[in-house]
This record gives sequence, C-alpha cells and structure tokens, in this order.
Amino acid sequence: MTTPAAEENREGGAGRELPVTRIATLFVRLNTFAALLTAGAALIGSTVPVFPAMLYYHIPAGLIAAVFGLFSLVAAMFYLVVTGAGIKEAVVGKGIAREYFLRTKPLKKTLFPFCMTTIALLIAMTVLGGAVHVGKVDWKVHLFFALMTLASYYYTVRKIKDVFQKDRELIADVLDAIDAASASQ
Repeated sequence: MTTPAAEENREGGAGRELPVTRIATLFVRLNTFAALLTAGAALIGSTVPVFPAMLYYHIPAGLIAAVFGLFSLVAAMFYLVVTGAGIKEAVVGKGIAREYFLRTKPLKKTLFPFCMTTIALLIAMTVLGGAVHVGKVDWKVHLFFALMTLASYYYTVRKIKDVFQKDRELIADVLDAIDAASASQ
C-alpha cells in the first residue's frame, strides 16, 4: 500500500519512488510566498495615489518582500550548488560514472538566469521605490518594475519547480548507481 505522499513522489509512469527532498519543497514554497509578498506590497502600493497614508504600509511590506525574495532566490540557487557538490562527491568517492555530475550543469544553466533576472528586478524595484519616495522618479516607473518583477517571479517559481523535479530524478539515479556499485563490490 502506498501513501498519497509516496504516490505523489512517483516519477511519471516509471513506478519508481523519488527521494523526498523536503528542503527543495521548502525552497519552492519560500519563493512562492515571497512572490505573494511582493504581490501584496504591489497591491498596497497601488492604493497609495488614492490613499497616501497607505505608503506607511507599502514601504515596510515592499522591503520585507524584497529581502525575503532575495533570500529565497539565492537559497534555491545554493540548493542546486550543494546537490551538485554532493553528486560530485559521490562520483569521486563511490566510483560512479562522471555523467551524473555532468547532468547537474544543465540544471544550473536553466535555473540561474531566471533567478538572477528576478533578483535584479527585485533590487531595481526596491531602489526605484526609494526614488519615488524622495521624488526623483514617477511612481508609474516603480509600478512598471513591480509588474515586471511579478511576471519574472511567476516564471522563476515555475522553473524552480521543474528544475527541482529533474534534480530529484538525478538524485534518484545517483542513489541507484551507488547501490549498483556497492552490490558489485
């Protein structure tokens, strides 16, 4: 009998259980939450032209969303670096094929540009928010960057989910290879 969680962890059609990587799930959820915080700050900010007192809620909400978003995106990238290092260690220490380590690079090449674009937009949006506050930039420019950041965040979170799924499959392949190498010794 399989549990719903185990059933959810099956690779499409193969019937193989993928390893549960709670930290990867955490990073997906953190980035989703950070995107929602950014959307919330944008919604509060959209009321500022009509209700100027909302600025005092928008500023801390925007700063918290930006800092949380930066942390979450860097953590997602760091996760791939760490799993890649673990796979490299398994290749060297357990004598499995180098091909497993080489499969980590396309995952990073796929995800890192999305994360870096969203990080750059988060920083630009925050700086432009400060510029609006001191009267150097029109609020519509800040709003434009907020919308661009939200769109970028949407695609980045989707890409994080896809890449982390492929990473789980790679980890499962590495574990199978380690088991096979151990059995043959």
